[in-house]
Amino acid sequence: MMINKKQILTVATVLGALGVQAQAISPSTLNASGGSKEIAGSVYEYSIGEMVLVHTASSTNLIVTQGLLQPMEESVGIAEMILPDNALTVYPNPSQDILYIQPNLSGSGTLTLILSDITGREMKQQSVAIQTGNEKQSLNLQAFASGSYLLNVIFDQNDQKFIKSFKVQKVN
Repeated sequence: MMINKKQILTVATVLGALGVQAQAISPSTLNASGGSKEIAGSVYEYSIGEMVLVHTASSTNLIVTQGLLQPMEESVGIAEMILPDNALTVYPNPSQDILYIQPNLSGSGTLTLILSDITGREMKQQSVAIQTGNEKQSLNLQAFASGSYLLNVIFDQNDQKFIKSFKVQKVN
């Protein structure tokens, strides 16, 4: 028996109209369609287009059903805020030898420059205390091969972290 898109859409519409929804946790499967709805402060998620034949494994306090939305761990950490576009200028890009970072920040703090290659491997890191928020910094690229790099600039001020990322091109 073949199920076509029109039949799936019809079933989805009926289920949506009836308010059929699943557990309220982040999705961890790839669905053909679905969505979420907040009801009384809880988020409920549903999926459409899951496998027809499923297997359910259960124990005394855990039920895992193949293809349904399952709980995921929430990440815990300190939130970083993104710096506005006018807060940092990185030039020249592309660069042969020296890359300059001109901050336009309010007040003192610590400026950390982290240069990574395209695989995410950290190539260089340097930190400097800035007093006015406008002190120009330089990053020496002479030792690196030509290619694309990612420069993450982190400004730490009063235990708050602000971040801005730049794609940097090194040329010979």
